[in-house]
Amino acid sequence: VLTKDTVFINKDIDESRSFIFIRKARIFLTYNQKDSAFRYFQKGVLQVQNNPKITKFLQYFAMGNFYYETGDLQQALKYYLLSEKDMELRKWEWNDFRLKTYHQIANIYGKLNNPEKKEFYEQKYNVESTKRLENYNKNIQKTVEFILKEKIKKQSIAYKNRVWQKEVCHTHHSPLWQCLGETGFPKP
Repeated sequence: VLTKDTVFINKDIDESRSFIFIRKARIFLTYNQKDSAFRYFQKGVLQVQNNPKITKFLQYFAMGNFYYETGDLQQALKYYLLSEKDMELRKWEWNDFRLKTYHQIANIYGKLNNPEKKEFYEQKYNVESTKRLENYNKNIQKTVEFILKEKIKKQSIAYKNRVWQKEVCHTHHSPLWQCLGETGFPKP
């Protein structure tokens, strides 16, 4: 973990500045300017590292990606594990991000010839993947139920309208809907 302290202005400002540093770092990395990229990834992590109110897993993950892309698997693993720790500490349920983190950790353990830890993180990945599918299935089921309820509701309204239009006013001998005013009472 980086040790330089940073000044906290405001949680939202610190977090936003951190993301700006991370984006700048990615741009430098795209142009293969690794020293500049590292400096901005580092600033992104430092901006939030000592602030207990801010989640840090995105910044740690970004730093892990930097090290992974530059071939330093040990440092990449260190930051991916910090990312995982921050997610678990905060009980973060962002399944897609957990999947990416577990995948990267398992991948590195595989490259470092540690099959037990690789398998452990593959299992975590599988559990998280199953949760994700279950959530998708629940959301799909809720959506279908909502659509069906709306369809039934529209059919019910259409049926009532058809019945309403067919009823005849016995006083005027015309459709009832023509005889009633806005209040729903017969016109004089």
